[in-house]
Amino acid sequence: MSVHPRVVVAVCTVGLSGAFAGCGSSSTTTTKSPAVAPTATASPALGPEGLYVVTLTAAQLHVAGNPSPGKWSLSLGRQRAEFSDPKGSGTTLTVKALSPTQVTFAPDVSCEARGGRQQDSVFRITQTSAGTRFSVIKASCPSDIAVLTSTVWRKA
Repeated sequence: MSVHPRVVVAVCTVGLSGAFAGCGSSSTTTTKSPAVAPTATASPALGPEGLYVVTLTAAQLHVAGNPSPGKWSLSLGRQRAEFSDPKGSGTTLTVKALSPTQVTFAPDVSCEARGGRQQDSVFRITQTSAGTRFSVIKASCPSDIAVLTSTVWRKA
């Protein structure tokens, strides 16, 4: 059987480009290739870091410490979380551990409850199509619980 040289080159080129597209090479050429672009969309799996917003009602915040109803924001990072209330006041919590499904905060030194100033708080993180929901695993600061768990947060 006779094979035309152009057919061999075309088959080899297509075969090699498919092999290299799936290759795990760490060269800068491969890293910048379009085949690597989908990993950018997979980044949320790395962690829930980012800026979140939510609007909370007075009924959702009826707890000791009286957090203000209105638009809240949460900047969640690997080492700290910064809450901003509707009045522009801020609270910073130290993040002790953060994974795609859980966050652990060091005690909230500004908490209205003594237990909240002495104990870590742990919240489960659930990503849904509506946004991000925080639920209590172990928490002791009533205002932190109310603000974080009252409703779904949306990434800003």
